[in-house]
Amino acid sequence: MLALMAEYSVLCAVATGKADLVAEAVAKGCNVNETDQAGNTAVELAQNIHTIEVLKAAGATMHKISD
Repeated sequence: MLALMAEYSVLCAVATGKADLVAEAVAKGCNVNETDQAGNTAVELAQNIHTIEVLKAAGATMHKISD
């Protein structure tokens, strides 16, 4: 189920802890600067360096982007 959700959300992909799912979500055009309800970005929630590297390579930022 998480793998399916990861197709539609970078945050869901990050929650799996699997960099390959994050890379798939990025490749499908998911928003790498998506934030959770508390305003945390995917990079801030990532728990391993491989996931962070994938996100940073895709242009993810550390802080919520203002509209």
